[in-house]
Amino acid sequence: MITIYNVGPLFTEAESKQRIYEGKKIREWLEQENIEYQLFNPIDFPTNDQKDVTAAQIYALDYERLSCADVVFFDLANEDSGSCVALGLIMEKKLQGKNIRIYPVIHDIRLSRNGNCGYESSLGFNSMVIGILTGNQIPIYDSFEKAFDQFKKDLK
Repeated sequence: MITIYNVGPLFTEAESKQRIYEGKKIREWLEQENIEYQLFNPIDFPTNDQKDVTAAQIYALDYERLSCADVVFFDLANEDSGSCVALGLIMEKKLQGKNIRIYPVIHDIRLSRNGNCGYESSLGFNSMVIGILTGNQIPIYDSFEKAFDQFKKDLK
């Protein structure tokens, strides 16, 4: 069985719709391929509908599920602080030898205009976020679709 965690911000209508889209796409493909899976997509967590949920409860739920993930998709385009914390937790596990497939996505339409610097530009991208990925030979994808296509290739 494969365990997938889909990391990304949920604060705007667009972000919420994107997480729902990603979860649906992942589920549909895995079911089509008859792959046994567990998908943790925080947009679907019950804590999103609770009025009295605490930050500690959200952290505990996220940490527990991140800890058992084999595959993690990351939307890092806005460098959401929660997503960056999740990236740090997952990278520490990877650096300790856990076999985790990581699919970071940084979609920014300005990148096509920034061909000389790309993600290494000192303007617009946090060097720690870019560096932890590139320094560990983890490709950065410019769309969820490209990351998802690579995930499908890796699984076959």
